[in-house]
Amino acid sequence: MHISTRSACTIDRLANGGEHLAPWFDPDEGGTGARVLFLLENPGRRATSTRGSGFISADNNDDTAANFFRMRDQAVLPRGQLVAWNVVPWYQPTAPCSRTTAR
Repeated sequence: MHISTRSACTIDRLANGGEHLAPWFDPDEGGTGARVLFLLENPGRRATSTRGSGFISADNNDDTAANFFRMRDQAVLPRGQLVAWNVVPWYQPTAPCSRTTAR
């Protein structure tokens, strides 16, 4: 799926539920040429456009991005071969912490 198609899904989600802050796909990742889908749980507040980059990216300035960057490098996975997304695509400011999040 091309970045514009995936971004259109994000735009649709924002238009139909503006309280959910869904970050964009990282345009520096693989797009339709990606061979690996890297799934995260849900974006943190720093991935939203109101508090951060507005992208799901290893370049973000937060712990998740640092871990993502490190794992990608350890796996010797070129940036152009992956695309990252979240199981829950939007930031959930009032959601209870999951067991994973609480760790």
